[in-house]
Amino acid sequence: SYSHAGMLVRINGDWNVLHAIGGEDNPSDRMLAEPLKVFCRSDYSCSIGIVRLKLSKIERGKLIRSAKAIYHSAPYFDSDFDLASDDRLYCTEFVYKAVSQATGDKKFLPLTTISGHAYVACDNLYLNPHARFVYSYVSNRNQ
Repeated sequence: SYSHAGMLVRINGDWNVLHAIGGEDNPSDRMLAEPLKVFCRSDYSCSIGIVRLKLSKIERGKLIRSAKAIYHSAPYFDSDFDLASDDRLYCTEFVYKAVSQATGDKKFLPLTTISGHAYVACDNLYLNPHARFVYSYVSNRNQ
């Protein structure tokens, strides 16, 4: 259902999405912080989901700090989808690594393996026992 992911955080009182994207959408290839309304533009997104993970209050605080620290380290987009590197991240890898740091559990979110290559798929972020949808939207513009 989804092809991109980010993390929703408050920055200076406003909701922003931290996300890793490259190519035409972000020629700098550096991680972005975009206002929620920009990230969810109707001319760009045909389906949107907001998922909340079941975390303790302490873990939620750690998650926000971890996500912001990763963002401030200014990683480049990881077009190789390599989980071993931290200086280059793809969108779901960013979320996975922030959550893993916050929970101390690298298995909190599952991985997908194809031909011996492990990666984080969008489905891994919301099709797991720790996730619940708080909002979803599907446009009918393509129907």
